[in-house]
Amino acid sequence: PEGTILVSDENLFGARLYKVEENNDNDDSIVTTTTLFEWASWVLPRVDSIWRSLTFDLTFVLYLRDDEAAWIRSCYNQEVKNNRCTLTYEEWEAKIPGQQQTWNDQFCSLADKLRSPLRIVYLGEEPQLGATLMEEIAFDYYTNNDTLLSQPPQDHCLNESLPESALEFMRAINQSSDISFSSKSAVGAVVDSMRHVFVDDSDGHSPVRRRGLIK
Repeated sequence: PEGTILVSDENLFGARLYKVEENNDNDDSIVTTTTLFEWASWVLPRVDSIWRSLTFDLTFVLYLRDDEAAWIRSCYNQEVKNNRCTLTYEEWEAKIPGQQQTWNDQFCSLADKLRSPLRIVYLGEEPQLGATLMEEIAFDYYTNNDTLLSQPPQDHCLNESLPESALEFMRAINQSSDISFSSKSAVGAVVDSMRHVFVDDSDGHSPVRRRGLIK
């Protein structure tokens, strides 16, 4: 409809589950660990306030993974691929700040911080990815989905995670102090594009190897 704006951003809260940063140049022991949820709690109310000050009526739609454990594994995969992580999954997971709620429950609680409505959607609940967004802007999804939204072929997987052997190769590259960050990023891009040459020795059940719509 006229006057309607649809804004979509998959990295509004950042792309890392948690990040450890030093706070004081004179004391390396003082660190801050910021989680994705804490960043979301800071960003979303500000986005809400700014757009409402421009007299827009807002509705937020937040997509969540159905399998939270798989999502956390996927976050680790991204740390190894993109952020030079050298830790094993167990070491990386142990550094996640203690949480009193599940991640999904925390994201649902964001509604209490907003004046505008927040709609939570689990990916597995949608007949087609993006349908809820189309519904919120009163777009006739069932009439127009063939022209706007298209499903990948049944045998096609988007954003497939690296096989476990490729992930371990990238972790070994990250451990080298003789390779620059830009070179590691270039190697990561090659590994990502050539994932088919790596043997998946996990018999298809490794928690590192995941297929889905989100990495």
